[in-house]
Amino acid sequence: MLLLLTGFIASFALLLALTELAEPQDVPVGMIDQSFSGRTVRIRGTASGLQSREAGLFLTITDPTGSIRAIIWKNELTETDVTEGKNVTAVGFIQMYQQRPELIVRAFA
Repeated sequence: MLLLLTGFIASFALLLALTELAEPQDVPVGMIDQSFSGRTVRIRGTASGLQSREAGLFLTITDPTGSIRAIIWKNELTETDVTEGKNVTAVGFIQMYQQRPELIVRAFA
């Protein structure tokens, strides 16, 4: 019985992990905190504060609930038409930096 229960729990955990990989969760920026660290999310908001640096593109994405720093590392950077004030949908994972969440962008949708 214990083996059956353990197998069920492992299968359920795998299903949850695959679901998160398949479809990122839409999250209001203001809800993102340290509990989201490592999770893939999709956020929608307005781009501002664009700074092109040697390491990549740094920007802020703001929605009605808050703002988050977003980074597109140089090795991930492809043609993008992100401009100041443009509404964007970004998909990426959350990491903590200096005790604040930031979005490491993998794609703009």
